[in-house]
Amino acid sequence: MINYYYLPTERSGNFIHYRLYFMKNLFSLLLTVLIFSIAIIPLANAEPPDNKSDITVAAYYYPCTHPDPRWDKAKYPGFTEWDLIRKAKPRFPGHKQPRVPLWGYLDESDPDVMAKKIAAAADYGVDAFIFDWYYYDDGPYLERALDNGFLKAENNDRVKFALMYANHDWYDIQGYNPVGRFKLLYPGRIKPQTWETITDLVINRYFKHPSYWKIDGKPYFSIYEIQLFLESFGSVKAAADALDRFRQKAEFAGLPGIHINAILWGQPNLPGGNTPTDWPYLCQALKLDSLTGYTWVHHGALNYGTFPVSDYNWGRDRYLAFLDNAFNQYPVPYFPNTTINWDNSPRAHPDADWSGPAAHVVNPVMQGNTPSAFKQATQIIIKRLMNSNVEPKILTVNAWNEWPEGSCLEPEQEYGYGYLQAIHELKQPTVMLVAPDDFETGCRVKTDTVLTWEELIPGSIKDPAFNVYLGSDKAKVTSLDPAALVSTRQSSFFFTPNLAPGTLYYWTVAAYIDKADPKPIVVAKTRSFKTVYKDEHWTDAPWTDDSDSGISTGKVYTHKVNFNADETTSTVINGVAFENDNDRKGSNWHLTGAPAKTGSSHHIAGNCGSLVNDFYYDTPAVLTLTGLTPGIEYILTNYTRGWGSAGTRYVQVKTDTDGRITAFDQNTAGDGNGRLFKFQYTAPDSGRLTLTFTPLDPSSTWHHYAFTNEVLP
Repeated sequence: MINYYYLPTERSGNFIHYRLYFMKNLFSLLLTVLIFSIAIIPLANAEPPDNKSDITVAAYYYPCTHPDPRWDKAKYPGFTEWDLIRKAKPRFPGHKQPRVPLWGYLDESDPDVMAKKIAAAADYGVDAFIFDWYYYDDGPYLERALDNGFLKAENNDRVKFALMYANHDWYDIQGYNPVGRFKLLYPGRIKPQTWETITDLVINRYFKHPSYWKIDGKPYFSIYEIQLFLESFGSVKAAADALDRFRQKAEFAGLPGIHINAILWGQPNLPGGNTPTDWPYLCQALKLDSLTGYTWVHHGALNYGTFPVSDYNWGRDRYLAFLDNAFNQYPVPYFPNTTINWDNSPRAHPDADWSGPAAHVVNPVMQGNTPSAFKQATQIIIKRLMNSNVEPKILTVNAWNEWPEGSCLEPEQEYGYGYLQAIHELKQPTVMLVAPDDFETGCRVKTDTVLTWEELIPGSIKDPAFNVYLGSDKAKVTSLDPAALVSTRQSSFFFTPNLAPGTLYYWTVAAYIDKADPKPIVVAKTRSFKTVYKDEHWTDAPWTDDSDSGISTGKVYTHKVNFNADETTSTVINGVAFENDNDRKGSNWHLTGAPAKTGSSHHIAGNCGSLVNDFYYDTPAVLTLTGLTPGIEYILTNYTRGWGSAGTRYVQVKTDTDGRITAFDQNTAGDGNGRLFKFQYTAPDSGRLTLTFTPLDPSSTWHHYAFTNEVLP
């Protein structure tokens, strides 16, 4: 009998946290093996949140697709990076280039073009554009996408905008061949007076705009390369003073201050890039308000060992490993980043050599970055953000339109609106089941194991109610058949469904605004799990010949071993061939502590008699199986016979899977008679099973004749 209850545990910001448990009884050891997160985003007509716990999605905007006088001078009149995108070509077999924009090669400085971008962003759940904003000692660069495009678009009230001061060195990398030398066009290190000009401009032109993105009333302003910022002023103290002056100017202009953010990164993706090491100190010295990322590539997401490709999920996992520490490592909030892709091959010269990586335009190209993979990665990151103490809940995205680096929410021909649709689905008022990173539908759990399921319920839903559907019939569960309903319209409840061992169960949840609502607001995706047997346990049974041996070609075996050195051919029983052993070890098993061997007569008929002709013995003996699949159920069968009268060969067997010790008599069937001793278990994470045989009487030993290890279906 499984007790099942559901109760609220805490409230955090705009969400009430609930947990749903299965357990054998209230005194069971709570071993959590499965965690579900369900995020229900508030409806449009819900009450305003008490705190800012809704996720804000802010996409970086790289303004590279409009003409600029600097490019006219460095390249040719009218040049934009669209020229590189059009001419991009595959650099190796399977390389997808060129990437073609679904809307065509438009000029982003046109207000009508920008209005199209704003509408798509707003419709699909992007809350803000963070413009890469350039200003060097000799003035601005690529500013017309913002100044002429966004600020003059008639619908610019639908999406917020903010600035990321892109203060990196600008090298001439558009069309670069790594055999040549980089040419520095515009240094990111500026004069202090330029900074004063920048801050005056930013406050007067941008911060006061009604669509500028603010956090707690403070305009969000990010700095891309903090190391060059420090070098611009000569010391941390001087840089801190410069930021203080910036804040004072904003306050004098009637603002409550500035939310100053810095991009945290470790591996440069542009020439000349560098990053300081003591970020916790800098956060405090510079009085930063938050940190975030620009791309996963800054955190080792490219696998140079698989050049010219790099697996998208491999890069995701590298970033997630960083993220696990980032939430708690710094004295200010870290806003996580999600990344769509990395492919900056369009910036490489057509003659660039792709036989090996070369900085900074011949890099591994991400593969496997489908909209589905992007959505899955973003789900994982959102789950971790929601479970963290970080406030407000902000997610940055690389990027809206990093076309030269291949990372774009903006629609393109292969996937259309696929990446935007992923954002849209994550922002909709739906139940979002996000399993642990290593969880797969169909996982196996014990019937007395706790299943934990955390729900994030909008605080604006005052009296949430849930129907829980659970059963072995998937169709009934998925269709919300009353026959599968195990709990009705409860916000906290207690009940005891009876879960059978070795059974595949399905479950889902329907959520309601309140107990009287006739239709659910959302229905969760159906998930499944399989119960294993309640306990790891030993059984024994008589054994006389091939017919009751249980050996069959219809079963799957990981091990089939006959301890019989005298056999010259493989022992075959019921069509199953055994491995004949004469040195107590194989490719995925070994037996230690039993060097002696002998044999004698027995009463086992048929081919099975070959299994008990010879045996190894000594004390204590240890049998170890390796190469097992964690979480899979097995049955280990020992084929034995009595050597002496019943009651004279008691042995303790200790299993390392749970540490339990079981004692039984190998002679229980009498001298010469066969016995099967079976151990049913679930393979541990190590993929290894070890059994230690220790006789209760030191003059007795366990006799090792033969064994199989069978995979349970």
